[in-house]
Amino acid sequence: FSPILSADEKTLFFCGKMREDNLGGEDIFFSEKVNDSWSAPVLLKGINTITGNEAPEAISVDKTTMLLFYNGDIFISRKNKNGWDTPKAFPTINTKGWDGDAMLTADGKAIIFASEGWDKKGIHSTANERKDLFDIYISTLENGKWTKPQNLGLNINTAFCDRYPFLHYDMKTLYFSSEGRGGLGGSDLFMSKRLNDTSWTEWSEPINLGKLINTSGDDSGY
Repeated sequence: FSPILSADEKTLFFCGKMREDNLGGEDIFFSEKVNDSWSAPVLLKGINTITGNEAPEAISVDKTTMLLFYNGDIFISRKNKNGWDTPKAFPTINTKGWDGDAMLTADGKAIIFASEGWDKKGIHSTANERKDLFDIYISTLENGKWTKPQNLGLNINTAFCDRYPFLHYDMKTLYFSSEGRGGLGGSDLFMSKRLNDTSWTEWSEPINLGKLINTSGDDSGY
């Protein structure tokens, strides 16, 4: 699960479990596109651990920075001439709650993610309805440091579960999953446009992607 395609569409990263070459529970694998076929998946060296569960979240345009999900938090690893560095917790954004669904913007200067640990917009369900506690946030890189996450606002987030953000490389088009806007099933996929290049809280009214994409079940995860 958790397939991540590189910007040049030539490398596919994904999470595998119970495969013959797994190190631990869930590990990250990758495959290269050769002509019209995909190579046999290979375990990604330097990132996976025997005791942890790792899954890819995002890969930078130049394929040298990876965001990954590790045991409930967002981690980062960078690739150098010797391979991938040992992943480290992404600064500023992780909480005591669940943090994930992360992706880097095309310019590498912002990270968009979902969390149950930061301020929630709207009135949400009680704590035992954990799936309703998620909102979508952004942290930006300013003067070499990542800022405190900012909620994307009520035009994106609802009183229910909002997750799986995917910002197109145009830096304007946001796709995400929401349970709070009605639709065809439990959660549907939506699209919204950023209205102001200097703001991350001004968005157009989200559009449901319709019955060719969404179903009567839960639809999520770009």
